[in-house]
Amino acid sequence: LAEGRKYGQAGAVAAALVFYPLAIKWLGFPLTTLLTMLAVFRAVDYRGWAGSLLLALAMMAVAWFVFGWWMGVYLPRGAIFG
Repeated sequence: LAEGRKYGQAGAVAAALVFYPLAIKWLGFPLTTLLTMLAVFRAVDYRGWAGSLLLALAMMAVAWFVFGWWMGVYLPRGAIFG
């Protein structure tokens, strides 16, 4: 049973990583990063919903700051946000 759960977790993480490049153009960097990180953390049962959401928000904000502001890398805003 534990082995099957590991395969399920690996599959969920793989699905999240496939979702990311497909969704970033439409949803933008912040929302896509947040959703992907949340999905990965939940797939591996990391600290429940609240802890996973807080960590995903923190990681998205740090990535946005480091890459978008500090390094000046273009990060897509997403088609749905204009």
